[in-house]
Amino acid sequence: MKAAFHEIENMIAQILEAQDLAEDPNDPELQKALEASLSELADAEAAKADGVAFVVGRLKAEADHMAETIKSLQARKRAKENQIANLKSYALQVLQDNDLKNIKGESKTLYRGTSQALEILDEAQIEDRFKEEVVTVKVDRKAIASALKEGAEIGWAYMKTSEFLGIR
Repeated sequence: MKAAFHEIENMIAQILEAQDLAEDPNDPELQKALEASLSELADAEAAKADGVAFVVGRLKAEADHMAETIKSLQARKRAKENQIANLKSYALQVLQDNDLKNIKGESKTLYRGTSQALEILDEAQIEDRFKEEVVTVKVDRKAIASALKEGAEIGWAYMKTSEFLGIR
């Protein structure tokens, strides 16, 4: 039977409703026909459930593979960044050792530049005028949930119940 999951569920509901509306719901021939239809729909329903579970499993495997690929690519990226830093450090050392300001290539020029960065020797000696107070407020979601579960009346929060699909 080729039907969508929701169509199968609708057909089952229609058969059960037809049984309730029948003149003689206990008619053996009607019972036999309904049971055959319900059996066929149950088989189709089980096949659809297996299909959904299979696709979910396959998608999860793909997502897991992608996560592993991302980890691998991130490691390769870090390695390339380290290679860049090492090569730049080497070239700078060559320039410094030979007291050169730059080396011109055919398409690029390597040069020594300068930059400034603040180095603090002792943070304990920093004056208040150079400090900024930062306040971080974090909501304790576990405490709120616990209070609600214990029956506390909190008008600005509630425990939301959600359904999920489990696959065994």
